[in-house]
Amino acid sequence: MERGKLVRSLAQIVGSSNVTTEPEQIIACGFRMESRPEVLVFPGSKEELQEIVWWAINEELPLVPLGSGSEIRRVLDSFQRGIGVSLQRLNRFVELEPDNLSVRVEAGAVNSELQEVLCRNNLFLPVFPDYPQSTIGGEVAADTAGRKRYRYGSIGDYVLGLEFISPGGKLVKTGGKTVKNVSGYDFTKLLAGSWGTLGVITEVTLKLRPLPEVESLVLVSFDGFSNALEMAWELMGRRLTIVSLEILWPASQWRLLDCPGEIILLVVLEGSREAVTEHRKQVQEVITGRPAQWIDERLAISRFWENYHRFRWEMKTSNFFSANFDKRLTAEIVERIFSKSEKMDMQVGLDVGSGVLDFSLTNYNEMPRNLLERWLFLQAEYGEDRVRLSFAAPSKQLLLEKLWPKIDPQGIMFPTNALLRGVNRGSGNR
Repeated sequence: MERGKLVRSLAQIVGSSNVTTEPEQIIACGFRMESRPEVLVFPGSKEELQEIVWWAINEELPLVPLGSGSEIRRVLDSFQRGIGVSLQRLNRFVELEPDNLSVRVEAGAVNSELQEVLCRNNLFLPVFPDYPQSTIGGEVAADTAGRKRYRYGSIGDYVLGLEFISPGGKLVKTGGKTVKNVSGYDFTKLLAGSWGTLGVITEVTLKLRPLPEVESLVLVSFDGFSNALEMAWELMGRRLTIVSLEILWPASQWRLLDCPGEIILLVVLEGSREAVTEHRKQVQEVITGRPAQWIDERLAISRFWENYHRFRWEMKTSNFFSANFDKRLTAEIVERIFSKSEKMDMQVGLDVGSGVLDFSLTNYNEMPRNLLERWLFLQAEYGEDRVRLSFAAPSKQLLLEKLWPKIDPQGIMFPTNALLRGVNRGSGNR
């Protein structure tokens, strides 16, 4: 379709101020120059969104749903066509029920702003993304976890119900009395981690947790990885209120505190005052003899996490890679992947408790050709269920590949998503 006609048609739905074709504005929402829609639109209501989907179906134009766009680069294949649909204007907090530990929000609601409201009610959602403007709908689509996934899991574990626009343009509600399609799948669970391939999420109902009474964290310094990992295993073997257990290196680049070693073990305790006080003593017994810095004061903890997430976001805007693996393979994976890469300008964060390894290269050209090859070799050796350099579990990816052609036969909903490689993507990708 001619671009002028495309823009005019969408402007009739959402208003001209909510449509853009400017590459700079589109890239600012998470796309790349070689991977971006032709136009980006910001609907202000579910009705506008539904009309956009209907119009795209009639014109056989692909849609790319997104929130703030903080994670979308992870699933982009090369394309320069179609309509990007940002949910940032659908940002209302619809209903908070403190007694039922639940909240209902529109998909564009910002996590950090929601947390402020919940905190005033002595509640919280235990999902803490790195990007400050991350939206709830986008987090559900990506099944985001965060710094405390060891204890709390990902946002998909807290979804009670969803509302979304299907690839056929229908407004569908799930949750409560489970809504299933003809194939018998529960969409409440399926949409978490579907990355926009099965529909556009418009509203989310989430279960909440009471705000912990106390949080305490300690950074322990090491010169070698094996000693840090050994201590992490020892702490995991105890029944402690640990919510996060990470190994970070090099310490000089993470810039968290003035740590003497190059490797940091970060241990975070959370819970009742009585439990944290007792478990803090046990942690201190384990780390005695190592350089360590405790942070217990609430404001200092808040500042620490601000710096942590700022650096994590810097990592993700560089050449960022993430891998999931069987925790029993931790020592072998780190040795085989990074032993020959020590001189590279890179930052690494290892979530020991969850088996997640994130790393970023300041300069992609410094990356030895065989670094990714070593990842792929390990993946082939142990199987993707135990080692994967990916954004979705193999079982989830296979399920999406199976369902997507049935649910979206025209290939309208995000056909350029890397999750769908190898799938017949229909007319929307023509």
